[in-house]
Amino acid sequence: MGRPTLLTTAEEDQVVDWVKLLRSYKLPVSKPALIAKVIFAMGDSAEERLPDGQLGRKWYDGFLRRHRNDLGTLATGSLESGRDDW
Repeated sequence: MGRPTLLTTAEEDQVVDWVKLLRSYKLPVSKPALIAKVIFAMGDSAEERLPDGQLGRKWYDGFLRRHRNDLGTLATGSLESGRDDW
């Protein structure tokens, strides 16, 4: 058993659902956007849980690893590369 996660299960599910929603609209999800969503999901407790106001260095990788079956990769290529498909 590893270290406890920063977000509750409900908060992580909320973020995963948000990523899936954006992807359903073919919108890219960048690392900064994901981090902003996570801080928003924490609500008023963000200051308490993030004393320095930032997520840990390895948080992003751990989140992707925990949700790899749901999210796959969050590679955000250029929007131009997919415009030919529209």
